[in-house]
Amino acid sequence: MRHMLKNLTPPRREKLMAMSKPRRLLWNLWFAAQAQSNVIRAFHPGQADIPFGWANIFGRRLFTLNDPDLIHQVLVRHHDRYIKGQFFDRLTRPGLGESVLTAEGASWAYRRKMIAPAFAPRAIVALQTRMAMRIEEAVRATGATMQVQDWAAGLALNIALDGLFSGAAGDQTAHLAYNMQRGIDLYGQISTADALNLPAWVPRPAKRQAKRHADQVDAVVYALIDQRQVESKVQDQPDLLDMILNARDEATGRGLSRQDIRNEVFTFFAAGHDTSANAIAWALYLLADRPEAQDRAHEDRAYLERVVMEVLRLYPPIFALIREAIVPDVLNGIKVPVGALIVIPTYYLHRSPAHWEDPLAFDPDRFLPERLATRAKYAYIPFGLGPRVCPGKMMAQQTLKLTLFSLLTAYKINRADDYAIEPYGKMTLRPSHPMRLNLKPRA
Repeated sequence: MRHMLKNLTPPRREKLMAMSKPRRLLWNLWFAAQAQSNVIRAFHPGQADIPFGWANIFGRRLFTLNDPDLIHQVLVRHHDRYIKGQFFDRLTRPGLGESVLTAEGASWAYRRKMIAPAFAPRAIVALQTRMAMRIEEAVRATGATMQVQDWAAGLALNIALDGLFSGAAGDQTAHLAYNMQRGIDLYGQISTADALNLPAWVPRPAKRQAKRHADQVDAVVYALIDQRQVESKVQDQPDLLDMILNARDEATGRGLSRQDIRNEVFTFFAAGHDTSANAIAWALYLLADRPEAQDRAHEDRAYLERVVMEVLRLYPPIFALIREAIVPDVLNGIKVPVGALIVIPTYYLHRSPAHWEDPLAFDPDRFLPERLATRAKYAYIPFGLGPRVCPGKMMAQQTLKLTLFSLLTAYKINRADDYAIEPYGKMTLRPSHPMRLNLKPRA
């Protein structure tokens, strides 16, 4: 089976991914209508209480998994029987191209191996000094109030730029930030044409707008890549771009092409910057007006680690995983046909009363070792699971931890507004409304 996926040719892969029936039309229309407003609404309201569900929806078999053992089967034990699928492709490939996030089979394995050194623990530790400097600068620049999403987005972008390019974007940073964010937002819009898998010539206005913004980002990124290649000298403290540029396949000595490097850089920006910014925003939302938790996180690094884990439990940046079967399988005694969709709603898995005591409560101490021992092993997957786990996992966790420590060392925070904030699902899980905080310097 593994051999079959590894050698899957693009035509065969596309054929498998495109399998559908006419009745699939209505299902896609319904899903598109939900997803265009808020993907979270596409799930059943009681999803957290449903460990396993399946149905034929307008001619297509759809499974939803909240059971950790079944999730492990799909993402780990039988991972070679599933791909991310055509729906994921239509959302991500126009902007990211062939990258470690979008590729399958041998192409994915090669790319993952080539970028692995850039996201190894040693590399992330080496970047912590740069990360800490950017965070300290952002904290010092705050005033008496903060617009959380704007502050978090600016910080996450500067960390990404510094990690990738050692800050070499210079005066173009604001230009890059604007076009990157607009591109991400527009590529993430699910159009009816996308949902129905209509030909590329069918108008997709949002995608056309997104490409214009992506082209602006590419102009900067390609210039930085070309400049670094001309310099042909690794810095004393190499950044992520250095590591990607100098990565070589052990068997062939071949490195990534210019286009491949661009795709991986764009993927890092799009996935890393956006998810980190949202994680910071959700963390501040949860800690605001919880002064005891703020004081404890400020004083106790172990508790701060648990705060980070609890933030990612309640508001996982990637709130759902989708897979598509490329060969038959069996889940919980039910046959999984080729072309079936597997939906793993991480947001609801993390809120399932079957796996979490008082699941809607903010309780970082649920991650104490003695309480972890009683929890199902695969009930917590904020960065996915198995071979396709997010390579930027460690960097995202470090960014969130260092940001919270620096901000809570300097300030006590509380909400400056009182309206409800709801989870808003697009490509990532975002707060539904802008949020402001009051910042009071610690004595």
